[in-house]
Amino acid sequence: MVTNYNEAILGADDPVSLENPPKPTVLAVDKYLSQTVVSRTKMKSGIPFAESTEPSKMSELMCGCRTTAKLIFIMIISGVYVPYGPEFSKNSEFFEHIPPKIFYILEYGVTQKQLETLPENIYFELVPHHKLFIVQIYKNVFDTGNLYSSVHTFVIYNEDGNEDGLCHVFSSWFDFKATPIIYRQIPFHELTELLKLPNLLDDDNTTYLFGNNLRGELAILFFPCEVFDQIACKSLEKMKRRNVFNPLKGSNSLKKLKPNGSPSNSRKKLKPKNKRVISNSRKKLKPNKIKGLKR
Repeated sequence: MVTNYNEAILGADDPVSLENPPKPTVLAVDKYLSQTVVSRTKMKSGIPFAESTEPSKMSELMCGCRTTAKLIFIMIISGVYVPYGPEFSKNSEFFEHIPPKIFYILEYGVTQKQLETLPENIYFELVPHHKLFIVQIYKNVFDTGNLYSSVHTFVIYNEDGNEDGLCHVFSSWFDFKATPIIYRQIPFHELTELLKLPNLLDDDNTTYLFGNNLRGELAILFFPCEVFDQIACKSLEKMKRRNVFNPLKGSNSLKKLKPNGSPSNSRKKLKPKNKRVISNSRKKLKPNKIKGLKR
């Protein structure tokens, strides 16, 4: 899956001819972007992409974190290794039909009030009993009041859906330079620690996970598959039983990635930094229990 996608990125900007036709993955991504409602809406309204600079080349568009996260997410629930074909097409508009409140938080950001009153099935930390997540990191944009704007989006797939599961992390990034998909295999408990807010300000950790670094007052939200569509996400159980989809299986095995896609877990030990962060408690939040938020 990842190998195929990253190899397609390498030739995405090449001139097209009869001798050099576009790769199917590039065509599929272009089609997906052209039919995505939020892309058209953002262009009309002038709302910026999650990354700080807008991508322009096809290779850069293919590395946009939110685009890649959605494509990987749809490929996983479709049980395919490429972003095309009948199964992928059936789910290609998955994110166009999610609940409006969830859509807005995912696409445009979250306010202080929304952080205090989130639905019960959106979490501040990685939790077991869910297999597939869209994860979004937000940064407090001080000059706009209490708005938290998205700065990075990625996918977590917990193959067993429990605390003993091995988690597969898929992340790409475009911020002046394009970072193709980085893939990591990390045990649930270790990943939970890595994604705590103080550790997202540790450059060693974020370089390992994302190939880039984060600054400022952050918030992180975990959107399990079920928050978008209960029925579609039941397919994950069917795939497990039938062995239809396994990220480590197939001709595009994720284990082949080198070097930044390596499953290696080598990095420095966590050194949490004493920064202002939002509590990871999943209990009902009250304004005075959320650190770093100002009215």
